[in-house]
Amino acid sequence: MDSFRRSIAAALLFLSMLSCVAVAAPPEAAAAAAAADADEAENALTAAPRAQAPVPAQPRPQPQPDIAPPEPGSLRTRALDALAGAQELTLYSLQPWEYPRIPAAWDDLPEPQRSQREEALVARSESRWCKREACFHRNRVLGRTRIGRADAAVVRTALNEALGRVPDYVSLCAPEYRHAVSFVSGGRRFEVLLCYQCGQVLVVENGEQASGQAASMGDRQALNAILRRAGIALAKIPVYAEE
Repeated sequence: MDSFRRSIAAALLFLSMLSCVAVAAPPEAAAAAAAADADEAENALTAAPRAQAPVPAQPRPQPQPDIAPPEPGSLRTRALDALAGAQELTLYSLQPWEYPRIPAAWDDLPEPQRSQREEALVARSESRWCKREACFHRNRVLGRTRIGRADAAVVRTALNEALGRVPDYVSLCAPEYRHAVSFVSGGRRFEVLLCYQCGQVLVVENGEQASGQAASMGDRQALNAILRRAGIALAKIPVYAEE
């Protein structure tokens, strides 16, 4: 009986040794298997679709305004035609009238009373604005200079653009004219006021006047340079009206 048990134990031990030998793979086979696994993983990554960087949105092109000449026979057209023979070109630096500050205490008044006081205050301010200072169409004249041959091209360009390039839109801002040019042509005197803040122009001839939008008005900085060289002050520009 004991010998039988010993035989059984020996047989089991032999079988277990065989299984260990079968499971253990040689080093060369293990390396080959690892390399195959690495190739398979690399192929899987290559085949997988790569995430693409988002394309930034392109700004939409802004529609360009239609530019046209002024209406035939209009004051603007007459001034533009007269510019060819312009003489006595004069550049002005202007300070627009400023709306007076309303006392804060008036906010507590009934609306009719507040409106009456505000209207009276505005009327007094406007009447005093040009009472002690020389004015040019209700704008104080800070100075003026006759334009010589060297600067005539700059001033003529500003007038040609301001008078001749009419866009198909209208600005809703209230113009404040800080530059003006006067000239004489064919015995007639023309005065052109420029508001670079709103892109608006005012044309005056013998009491007749007309205002309108301008697509461009030349180089404002070049006009300022002419005024500075002549020792003329430039208009004060409030923060809300910076051009």
